Amino acid sequence: MSTQTKHYKQLTQGQRYQLQALLDNGQSQQAIADTLGVNKSTVSRELNRNSEPDGYCPEAAEKRKTERKKNAHKAKKTGDQHREFNNTAQPREFSWCLPSVNQLNAQLSMRVGLKNPPKTIFQRFGFKDEDGSDIYLTSHQLRVWLSTNAERGGMDAWQLARWAGRARIADNRHYDLRTQEEREEQVKAIMLFEERPTALEAIKVNLPVSYKDLGVNRIGIADPTVYGMCVHDFSMTPCIKGGGEECMTCKEHACIKGMPKTLERIKLLEENVKSQLHKAEAAAGDLIFGADRWVTHLGWKLAHIRTVRQMMESEATPEGTVIWIPPEHDPSPTKRALEQRDLKTKPDEEELVSESTIAMLMGIDNA
Repeated sequence: MSTQTKHYKQLTQGQRYQLQALLDNGQSQQAIADTLGVNKSTVSRELNRNSEPDGYCPEAAEKRKTERKKNAHKAKKTGDQHREFNNTAQPREFSWCLPSVNQLNAQLSMRVGLKNPPKTIFQRFGFKDEDGSDIYLTSHQLRVWLSTNAERGGMDAWQLARWAGRARIADNRHYDLRTQEEREEQVKAIMLFEERPTALEAIKVNLPVSYKDLGVNRIGIADPTVYGMCVHDFSMTPCIKGGGEECMTCKEHACIKGMPKTLERIKLLEENVKSQLHKAEAAAGDLIFGADRWVTHLGWKLAHIRTVRQMMESEATPEGTVIWIPPEHDPSPTKRALEQRDLKTKPDEEELVSESTIAMLMGIDNA
């Protein structure tokens, strides 16, 4: 008999079948432990936890182990959520925890009356107010700040009310802290136009940009993005790109030279994609499966971003120029499927309804 010290560990599925066979042969727990190479307490614990009324069953024991492991993972995940706002833990880069209103308010301002109030997020990062005192905010102040900046950015009243979850458009005014001077300056800037402004002029004074302003022969208003303007018709299909940086490789996205902050954002995106490409190339050099596909994708993506950036920096490109990627560089899944079946991808001209007819039916002048 071995005298080597054996520490507790869980049995494998194979050891559980071996345990059952040894029990059927009438072996003692100590003899079974020696045969399996485990401590006697491991055998005893296994039999106490997993025995059925009619004896030990290895299949049932393995199933119980899986369920216990799953429940332990759930408990750990729940515990992590409770520690998310603990004084000793730093905020995470991302979290699956959905904070309650009370947890959010506790992070924005010190909870008065508690014996050991949790530190606010400002205290944990060492941020102070201008006079050196602690920062106190409420969730209502954040909503007002967001709504005011949305008004400054030119978001229309209906969209703002829907975005903020308000029942009435008229409620927007309660969250608008723009000064009277700000509003007057915005109106004055619009009244200076003697004719329809260009896309860039409209953007600079927070006016809607129509599809026509971008050269698209369709009725509608373009949506602003981080890098430009989007002319996708969301009433027809959802965005298959997912927005964000993928807008730069979409044929329905336009970059406009002179659009505020756009060039700086494109430069930052170019550096990020370049870094990703270098990592993918290193992984491909190590023969990691799938890395070569990432090299192809990121290289193609970087080429488009770099081309747009160079065009926007070029002195030969006039201010206000609308820049698109070639449509053939971004064929839709529907078009590719039709082409593979030798079906037509463009409607017959005689079947199209004229633009003037559509404008008349919609009651739109100068659409």
